[in-house]
Amino acid sequence: MYESTPLAEFLSTLQTHEVKNQPLWQSYSLYQSDCVIQFWLKKFNGNWAEKKLHELGVFYGYQGTEYGELANRYSPEFVSHDRNGNRIDRVDFHPSYHQLMQYGG
Repeated sequence: MYESTPLAEFLSTLQTHEVKNQPLWQSYSLYQSDCVIQFWLKKFNGNWAEKKLHELGVFYGYQGTEYGELANRYSPEFVSHDRNGNRIDRVDFHPSYHQLMQYGG
C-alpha cells in the first residue's frame, strides 16, 4: 500500500489537461477519401479494382494502423536456443505483424 504524503495528496488534486490539438481517430476508408486515385481509376477503366481498394482502404484506415503501431511497439525477438539448449535460430513476431503481412501479399 502506498504511503500518504503531502506531495501525493497535492498531486491527487491536480487535474490533467484536455487534449484539443489532435483529431479523433475514426474508422474511414483511405480509398474513399482519396479523390485523385478514384479519378485516375475511372479515367483508365480501373473500376474492376474498386471493391478490393475499398476493402484495403477500410482496413488500413483504421485496423491496419492499430496493427502497425503494435508491430512497431513489439519488435521481432530472436530466439537462438530452446529451453534444452538446442540451437533453433527462430524469430518470433507479434501477431499483428502477421495480420499486416496477410494484407500486404
